[in-house]
Amino acid sequence: MAHGTSNKKSPYSYHFQDGLLDVFIGVIILQIGLSQLFTSLQLFGAFASLAAFSICLVGYVLIILSWKRITLPKLSHTVHTPVEKKNFSRFFTLNGTLVLIVLIAAFILSRFPPQNMSVFAQTMLRAIPIAAALGAAAYLLELGRIFLYAGLIVCFFPLGTYISWITNWPYAYPLAVITAALIIVITGIVLLIRFIKDH
Repeated sequence: MAHGTSNKKSPYSYHFQDGLLDVFIGVIILQIGLSQLFTSLQLFGAFASLAAFSICLVGYVLIILSWKRITLPKLSHTVHTPVEKKNFSRFFTLNGTLVLIVLIAAFILSRFPPQNMSVFAQTMLRAIPIAAALGAAAYLLELGRIFLYAGLIVCFFPLGTYISWITNWPYAYPLAVITAALIIVITGIVLLIRFIKDH
């Protein structure tokens, strides 16, 4: 029996078949969109960001519970050496931290954009760090679908800004961000359902 490596998958890809990473990314984008929407609607005043986080906190908690109740028991049956498990833990922790830092920076930029830049430039300044973080994650984890999410962000953020500009409707941008977030979340949920059925 041949033991070629041509069909061997990434050592990390199996851990992300459950779609929870996708849902996590989508909820973070959703939080950015809700914060912008609440600000546009003048809801919650200075606590718009906190309100958005509080709503999305439900999603974060559900992701953690799903990972512990659904994914972790199934992954415990996979065969990995102690070294492979240790390397995966280090890899995930390091890159997860880097991606989270970039996303936090993008969230801060979405709330406090530089005032001396055009609206379009401000939008791209919000979108590019998120897309770059997702692109890096897609490359390191060898997950092609994350590249699509990066492309989605680069398309939807400016599109929302453009629609807001030509229609003078301030809600177009946050709704475009929320739409992109929901697409990612729904994709993750579909992957999670498939993961449960297959395992």
